[in-house]
Amino acid sequence: MNKKLPEIISQATLKWRNYMKTYKIKLKYYMPSKKKIIGTSVLVLANTLIALIIPLFYMKFIDTVNIAHIKLENAIIILSIFIIQIAFGTLSRYMLNYIAQFTIKELRKELWRTTVHLPIEYFDQHSSGELMSQIINDTQIVKSFLSQDLCNAFSGILLLVGSIIVLTVIDWKITLVMGTLIIIIIFVIVPLGNLEYKISKKIQKEIAFMQSTLNRVLSDIRMVKFSTAESQEIERGFKNINNIFKSGVQEGKFMAIVEPFTIGVLMVVTIVVFSYGAIRIDNGTLSAGSLVAIIYCLLQLLNPCVEITNFYARYNKFLGACENLESILQNPTEEIAIDEKENRHIENGLIFDKVTFSYAKNKKILQNVSFQVRQNEKIAIVGLSGAGKTTILSLIERFYYPQSGYIYFNGSAINGINLKNWRNKIAYVSQENSIMEGTIKDNLVYGIEDYVEVDIEKAIEEVGLEGFINELEGKYNTEVGEKGIKLSGGQKQRIAIARAIIRKPEILLLDEATAHLDGISETRVQKALEKLMKDRITIIVAHRLSTVMDADQILILENGKINSQGKHEELLRTNMLYKKLVEQQLVKNEKGVQNV
Repeated sequence: MNKKLPEIISQATLKWRNYMKTYKIKLKYYMPSKKKIIGTSVLVLANTLIALIIPLFYMKFIDTVNIAHIKLENAIIILSIFIIQIAFGTLSRYMLNYIAQFTIKELRKELWRTTVHLPIEYFDQHSSGELMSQIINDTQIVKSFLSQDLCNAFSGILLLVGSIIVLTVIDWKITLVMGTLIIIIIFVIVPLGNLEYKISKKIQKEIAFMQSTLNRVLSDIRMVKFSTAESQEIERGFKNINNIFKSGVQEGKFMAIVEPFTIGVLMVVTIVVFSYGAIRIDNGTLSAGSLVAIIYCLLQLLNPCVEITNFYARYNKFLGACENLESILQNPTEEIAIDEKENRHIENGLIFDKVTFSYAKNKKILQNVSFQVRQNEKIAIVGLSGAGKTTILSLIERFYYPQSGYIYFNGSAINGINLKNWRNKIAYVSQENSIMEGTIKDNLVYGIEDYVEVDIEKAIEEVGLEGFINELEGKYNTEVGEKGIKLSGGQKQRIAIARAIIRKPEILLLDEATAHLDGISETRVQKALEKLMKDRITIIVAHRLSTVMDADQILILENGKINSQGKHEELLRTNMLYKKLVEQQLVKNEKGVQNV
């Protein structure tokens, strides 16, 4: 172990330098003003200096005091020193906590801002539970390190260095004992600190996985129950909890070794020093006041030495948390208007120009797709499952970007348009519409900044929900529950369509928008959609024959390519795939099934 110690210390130093270059530089942007930081540092320094003065004062007091003539002013001085130390200690603790809380507040704001603006690809690769763990748990680790561990280590190091100086002034031989103590602690603790880093990373990973599992199970608890998957989920959860337990026990072993060892070394040294001091007093080479001051210094160093010992492990845990947070912050957000360069098109409307896209490198979803939708025109995209229909909508929404080719709108490449401005031009109604927890009104105007109450009432009337809402006690302020659990599938879909009406989009994207409606509701909503589609570009992904029959053009998508395009009657005569899709639907309709 002796041969490895220099290497271990070198690695720890390198790790600290890397931290200084990355995390500290970035953390400082979230901290309060320099005045507060400097003021707090002064308080910590003053508190430490007072702690160092006390043993010297005791030494002088004991060596010069006359029991028969104790002066009142000496007692007042002692009391005043204690009061000042308590005051500085209280203020410094409060300010350190304030700085840590302020820093974490700003860091969490930045994390939340970044997370909301991360591209869809990021969420495809990371679970929501993992993100929750990083934003909540890892920031809490950073806060604890800044408010407690860093302060304790800083003041502990000052106290340790100061005490060595004081002890050297009192008796240089004692300094040798303290130096031996420090070497022993470093010799044992640094290797254990590397082990603690691995354990803490494992615990953080397991906790993130547990939060991910909780989020997944609780958000889809109905599916868990009707699938009778409770036993499966319980077993999976128990396995995760057991893993956390095992890692926690390993961490406990580490702490069980480190803290008692440190305290034990200090207590042995205290006994040795006390015995050695007693002999020196008996020989007349050391005063009683000096021995009291020495013992006071050793006892005063008990807690700081434990904190310094634990600091290395907590510092590694802090680094792990910082690495996790940095993995979020370093990701580019999607609020980027890509340079248009020379990507302009002379025609208006929405144009796909030789667009190729793939989620994975070896599998192209779309290949050289080209089509045009003019103003006040609606097209329908049909094809077998997996043909790339929904991907086209995702590219229009700029959830993803083409690997090659361009998408134009009114002459400009959409990648050159400010993202928020672009998405404000679009309304999207899907087969599975998301309903947020909150009121009906919250969901109707979600993300819409410019609206009037008349728009809401008119939209609700057009989708046929006015009777339902008027019967509710809270009307528009009725809570819909998590994921709109208090609403039926049809009601959710009509709210989503009403939201699209209120949005007044330039481009309307419909992904089987009337899938959950009965015949009567569909007829009414279809009329509302007809009004909504007027004077707008409309792109429909649909399976229902009634939805696509009157489209201005129908695109047949097959294996990521446009197989053919035209009107319903034309394709029915000329395209075998379209004819097959229509025949399949007619068969299903005869069986009472509405969708293909």
